[in-house]
Amino acid sequence: MGTVFRYIADGALAPCGGDQCHHCERTDAPIYSYSGRILDPARAKNPELARQEPEVYELCADCILGGNVRKHDGGMGRIISLVEAHAADKAQAVEAYHRTPELPFFQGDTWPICCGEFAEYVGEQPTPGTTYGDYEPWEPMNALVARFRLEDFYPLDKLPVMHTMALFRCLHCPRRFWVFQYSGLFWPGPLAE
Repeated sequence: MGTVFRYIADGALAPCGGDQCHHCERTDAPIYSYSGRILDPARAKNPELARQEPEVYELCADCILGGNVRKHDGGMGRIISLVEAHAADKAQAVEAYHRTPELPFFQGDTWPICCGEFAEYVGEQPTPGTTYGDYEPWEPMNALVARFRLEDFYPLDKLPVMHTMALFRCLHCPRRFWVFQYSGLFWPGPLAE
Protein backbone atom coordinates (compact mmCIF):
# COMPACT_ATOMS: atom_id res chain seq x y z
CA MET A 1 0.00 0.00 0.00
CA GLY A 2 1.28 3.45 -0.85
CA THR A 3 2.61 5.76 1.84
CA VAL A 4 1.18 8.91 0.21
CA PHE A 5 -2.04 7.56 -1.31
CA ARG A 6 -3.43 4.31 0.10
CA TYR A 7 -4.54 2.96 -3.26
CA ILE A 8 -1.52 4.01 -5.33
CA ALA A 9 1.81 2.26 -4.85
CA ASP A 10 4.71 4.62 -4.25
CA GLY A 11 6.31 5.44 -7.59
CA ALA A 12 3.41 4.04 -9.63
CA LEU A 13 1.94 7.42 -10.55
CA ALA A 14 4.16 10.24 -11.72
CA PRO A 15 3.17 13.83 -10.98
CA CYS A 16 1.28 15.47 -13.85
CA GLY A 17 3.89 18.15 -14.49
CA GLY A 18 1.88 21.06 -13.11
CA ASP A 19 3.86 23.69 -11.25
CA GLN A 20 1.30 24.98 -8.72
CA CYS A 21 -1.45 23.44 -6.62
CA HIS A 22 -4.83 24.95 -7.50
CA HIS A 23 -5.93 24.86 -3.85
CA CYS A 24 -2.98 25.88 -1.65
CA GLU A 25 -0.87 27.42 -4.46
CA ARG A 26 2.25 25.53 -3.33
CA THR A 27 4.99 25.27 -5.91
CA ASP A 28 7.37 23.09 -3.90
CA ALA A 29 5.41 19.81 -3.97
CA PRO A 30 4.60 17.23 -6.65
CA ILE A 31 1.34 18.06 -8.42
CA TYR A 32 -1.17 15.39 -9.49
CA SER A 33 -4.12 15.42 -11.88
CA TYR A 34 -7.44 15.85 -10.11
CA SER A 35 -10.58 16.99 -11.87
CA GLY A 36 -12.89 18.41 -9.22
CA ARG A 37 -13.98 21.39 -7.20
CA ILE A 38 -13.16 23.13 -3.93
CA LEU A 39 -15.83 22.63 -1.26
CA ASP A 40 -15.04 25.50 1.13
CA PRO A 41 -13.35 28.44 -0.64
CA ALA A 42 -12.40 29.97 2.73
CA ARG A 43 -9.92 27.10 3.25
CA ALA A 44 -8.11 27.76 -0.04
CA LYS A 45 -4.99 29.92 -0.23
CA ASN A 46 -6.90 32.46 -2.33
CA PRO A 47 -10.52 32.33 -1.07
CA GLU A 48 -11.78 34.96 -3.53
CA LEU A 49 -10.39 33.07 -6.52
CA ALA A 50 -11.75 29.79 -5.11
CA ARG A 51 -15.23 31.34 -4.85
CA GLN A 52 -15.08 32.64 -8.42
CA GLU A 53 -13.42 29.55 -9.89
CA PRO A 54 -13.93 26.51 -7.63
CA GLU A 55 -12.82 24.07 -10.34
CA VAL A 56 -9.43 22.42 -9.75
CA TYR A 57 -7.37 20.25 -12.07
CA GLU A 58 -3.93 20.02 -10.46
CA LEU A 59 -3.41 19.48 -6.73
CA CYS A 60 -0.66 18.52 -4.31
CA ALA A 61 -1.05 15.37 -2.19
CA ASP A 62 -1.83 17.37 0.96
CA CYS A 63 -4.80 19.08 -0.69
CA ILE A 64 -6.10 15.86 -2.25
CA LEU A 65 -5.93 14.14 1.14
CA GLY A 66 -7.19 17.20 3.04
CA GLY A 67 -10.86 16.64 2.27
CA ASN A 68 -11.72 20.09 0.88
CA VAL A 69 -12.01 18.93 -2.73
CA ARG A 70 -14.42 16.58 -4.47
CA LYS A 71 -14.20 14.97 -7.87
CA HIS A 72 -16.70 16.08 -10.50
CA ASP A 73 -19.98 14.19 -10.29
CA GLY A 74 -19.88 13.43 -14.00
CA GLY A 75 -16.87 11.18 -13.56
CA MET A 76 -18.23 9.40 -10.50
CA GLY A 77 -20.97 7.32 -12.14
CA ARG A 78 -18.78 4.34 -12.99
CA ILE A 79 -17.04 4.43 -9.61
CA ILE A 80 -20.35 4.63 -7.73
CA SER A 81 -21.63 1.53 -9.56
CA LEU A 82 -18.41 -0.35 -8.70
CA VAL A 83 -18.66 0.73 -5.06
CA GLU A 84 -22.32 -0.30 -4.87
CA ALA A 85 -21.51 -3.72 -6.31
CA HIS A 86 -18.25 -4.54 -4.50
CA ALA A 87 -17.27 -2.27 -1.58
CA ALA A 88 -17.76 -3.42 2.01
CA ASP A 89 -18.09 0.15 3.37
CA LYS A 90 -19.68 2.14 0.57
CA ALA A 91 -19.46 5.58 2.22
CA GLN A 92 -15.79 5.06 3.13
CA ALA A 93 -15.00 3.87 -0.40
CA VAL A 94 -16.54 6.97 -2.00
CA GLU A 95 -14.68 9.23 0.43
CA ALA A 96 -11.41 7.39 -0.26
CA TYR A 97 -11.92 7.85 -3.99
CA HIS A 98 -12.32 11.61 -3.53
CA ARG A 99 -8.97 11.55 -1.70
CA THR A 100 -7.13 9.83 -4.55
CA PRO A 101 -5.64 11.52 -7.62
CA GLU A 102 -6.76 10.56 -11.08
CA LEU A 103 -5.18 7.79 -13.07
CA PRO A 104 -4.47 8.55 -16.72
CA PHE A 105 -7.53 6.80 -18.18
CA PHE A 106 -8.98 7.87 -21.51
CA GLN A 107 -12.41 6.25 -21.29
CA GLY A 108 -13.67 7.04 -17.82
CA ASP A 109 -12.59 5.84 -14.44
CA THR A 110 -12.65 2.23 -13.42
CA TRP A 111 -10.88 0.80 -10.40
CA PRO A 112 -10.92 -2.82 -9.28
CA ILE A 113 -12.42 -3.56 -5.88
CA CYS A 114 -11.41 -6.82 -4.24
CA CYS A 115 -12.12 -8.13 -0.73
CA GLY A 116 -14.44 -5.16 -0.23
CA GLU A 117 -11.83 -2.44 -0.85
CA PHE A 118 -10.21 -0.67 -3.79
CA ALA A 119 -7.19 -2.52 -5.13
CA GLU A 120 -3.84 -0.75 -5.19
CA TYR A 121 -2.71 0.73 -8.53
CA VAL A 122 0.83 -0.56 -9.13
CA GLY A 123 1.49 1.05 -12.51
CA GLU A 124 1.77 -0.13 -16.09
CA GLN A 125 4.49 -2.74 -15.52
CA PRO A 126 4.30 -5.82 -13.28
CA THR A 127 5.64 -5.42 -9.77
CA PRO A 128 8.99 -7.09 -8.96
CA GLY A 129 8.63 -10.85 -8.76
CA THR A 130 5.50 -10.94 -10.93
CA THR A 131 4.83 -11.28 -14.63
CA TYR A 132 1.93 -10.13 -16.78
CA GLY A 133 0.55 -13.66 -16.51
CA ASP A 134 -0.02 -13.11 -12.77
CA TYR A 135 -2.71 -10.51 -13.56
CA GLU A 136 -6.29 -11.29 -14.52
CA PRO A 137 -8.74 -9.00 -16.32
CA TRP A 138 -10.85 -6.95 -13.94
CA GLU A 139 -13.87 -6.96 -16.25
CA PRO A 140 -14.92 -9.25 -19.07
CA MET A 141 -13.18 -8.29 -22.27
CA ASN A 142 -14.80 -7.76 -25.62
CA ALA A 143 -14.38 -10.64 -28.07
CA LEU A 144 -11.54 -9.03 -30.03
CA VAL A 145 -9.42 -8.22 -27.00
CA ALA A 146 -10.18 -11.59 -25.34
CA ARG A 147 -8.27 -13.37 -28.13
CA PHE A 148 -4.97 -12.00 -26.81
CA ARG A 149 -2.83 -12.37 -23.74
CA LEU A 150 -1.79 -9.32 -21.76
CA GLU A 151 1.72 -9.77 -23.18
CA ASP A 152 0.33 -9.18 -26.68
CA PHE A 153 -0.23 -5.55 -25.72
CA TYR A 154 3.07 -5.05 -23.93
CA PRO A 155 5.60 -3.59 -23.90
CA LEU A 156 3.92 -0.23 -24.19
CA ASP A 157 6.02 0.63 -27.23
CA LYS A 158 3.63 -1.66 -29.14
CA LEU A 159 0.92 0.90 -28.42
CA PRO A 160 1.29 4.35 -29.99
CA VAL A 161 -1.18 5.64 -27.40
CA MET A 162 -0.17 6.08 -23.80
CA HIS A 163 -1.79 4.91 -20.59
CA THR A 164 -4.27 2.41 -21.97
CA MET A 165 -3.58 -0.24 -19.34
CA ALA A 166 -3.31 -0.22 -15.59
CA LEU A 167 -2.23 -2.95 -13.18
CA PHE A 168 -3.64 -3.40 -9.67
CA ARG A 169 -3.19 -5.72 -6.69
CA CYS A 170 -5.58 -6.55 -3.89
CA LEU A 171 -4.48 -5.26 -0.48
CA HIS A 172 -5.93 -8.35 1.26
CA CYS A 173 -5.47 -11.40 -0.97
CA PRO A 174 -3.03 -12.45 -3.72
CA ARG A 175 -5.29 -11.46 -6.64
CA ARG A 176 -3.93 -9.04 -9.23
CA PHE A 177 -5.92 -7.32 -11.98
CA TRP A 178 -5.40 -5.47 -15.20
CA VAL A 179 -7.67 -2.88 -16.71
CA PHE A 180 -7.42 -2.38 -20.44
CA GLN A 181 -9.06 0.66 -22.01
CA TYR A 182 -8.44 0.17 -25.67
CA SER A 183 -8.81 3.47 -27.44
CA GLY A 184 -7.64 2.31 -30.82
CA LEU A 185 -6.32 5.70 -31.85
CA PHE A 186 -4.95 4.61 -35.20
CA TRP A 187 -3.38 1.38 -33.86
CA PRO A 188 -4.81 -1.62 -35.69
CA GLY A 189 -3.90 -3.93 -32.81
CA PRO A 190 -1.78 -7.07 -32.68
CA LEU A 191 -3.72 -8.67 -35.55
CA ALA A 192 -2.02 -6.32 -38.03
CA GLU A 193 1.51 -7.05 -36.76
